[in-house]
Amino acid sequence: MIISGTVNATNIAASISSGLASPTTTRWKWHKTPTPTPNGSQLVFTLPNSEAYVSGTLRIYLDGLRQIKDTDYAETTANTFTMTVAPNSDETFSIDYLMPA
Repeated sequence: MIISGTVNATNIAASISSGLASPTTTRWKWHKTPTPTPNGSQLVFTLPNSEAYVSGTLRIYLDGLRQIKDTDYAETTANTFTMTVAPNSDETFSIDYLMPA
């Protein structure tokens, strides 16, 4: 990928997400916390405020490490996902996603 002009986080994100939505649109949600709180046995999680995501845009992070779709988690409905292994309560858990238009 070649990025022309000034290289910064916005330009890189725009190049990566081209065709989906601008990274600065309010449709992109960054560093959100799903519910319920991880407890070591919970596998199914819901987006905050029961928001929906565009299939294929969900990104999940455990302790800052991005999880792999279809290996570490599955997108199960428009606002839920299922982890392969239940996160523990002491793990940092966050998600990024694009909401539908």
